[in-house]
Amino acid sequence: MFALPGNPVSASVCTELLVRPCLDLLYHGVEASEVANSHDEQVFIRSAIDNARVHDELVATLTADVKLDKGRPEYHRVSLKRASSLHDKLKYSYHATSTGVQRSSRVLSLRSADGLMMLPRGGQLGCGQDLAKAGQSYPVLLYQSSSYSMRCGTRFGESMHRRMLKTKIEESSNKMHLGLIVCTSENEESKGRLDEVRTVLVNSLGKEENVKLVNEVFCDCDMNSSYDTIAQRLTEAVNSPKMNNTDVIFVVVLGKPDRESNQLLFRTGLDVSHALRKITTKHADAMAMRLRKAAASEDALAALFENVVGLVRNASSVLILCSDRGLGEAGAAVKSSLNHLVALLKK
Repeated sequence: MFALPGNPVSASVCTELLVRPCLDLLYHGVEASEVANSHDEQVFIRSAIDNARVHDELVATLTADVKLDKGRPEYHRVSLKRASSLHDKLKYSYHATSTGVQRSSRVLSLRSADGLMMLPRGGQLGCGQDLAKAGQSYPVLLYQSSSYSMRCGTRFGESMHRRMLKTKIEESSNKMHLGLIVCTSENEESKGRLDEVRTVLVNSLGKEENVKLVNEVFCDCDMNSSYDTIAQRLTEAVNSPKMNNTDVIFVVVLGKPDRESNQLLFRTGLDVSHALRKITTKHADAMAMRLRKAAASEDALAALFENVVGLVRNASSVLILCSDRGLGEAGAAVKSSLNHLVALLKK
């Protein structure tokens, strides 16, 4: 089952990248001689995927500058023109021209497109430049031939596309760098609970083998503090130098120290949630709901807490707001999603 985007160009590109190669693998398979003869199911599957035929590829040179997306890499629709070498007529190079505005609703961007040029993420968080400049060369995934027998047979394991993906997988295999902001009143009893919060959170995200706690900050969010004061303190904490080089920042609101009271600081939680939604971008509300459901499975009162998930620090870090109630289940529920998000942010 594939869930495709609603906009036509997005659906078309995702079909080309994901659905068509999958259908080719299912209906055309791979040559038996190319698949590892192993009783290990994982080895067999990996061998079959690496030897599956995918998009033919070539490297093309841009004929004009193209503005790079600062939020993510892009599969840019281009038309191609082949040019003979001045010194050897049997050697060719390819020139790529953008098909125009690349909005996901603009079907005209597909017209006359010969392939998808793999452009990097722009800006300081990406490749360091804002433009893919004329004269620069990038790989292009060619739209597939209508005749399967006419294709050159590029294999996934040997493709430029695969090498790019492999690099990102290796980058994302490093430890997740975690920042922790604890919202509570400044008192020794609350500080003493920090060890418990830290241990539960790190263990739920894969233990110290997979998580590195970069730094932790206390944020005074007493019930007697005004909303404006709480918002200012949270903004300063999130953007503090102590949160530099973090992949994920967990903001944890502590309930009353007396856990027998079975109460959360709900008013403080609402103030913190409201303040953080104002400084985060690209909110992941479905992920926030997953956090709430998981936390509530451990502590029913956590269902009343307003979780927030979004991007902060110029989209370089993921921020997650939760309470200390059900924290272990909440962390475990979003562990895999966080690893995926961190890998995307590093592209």
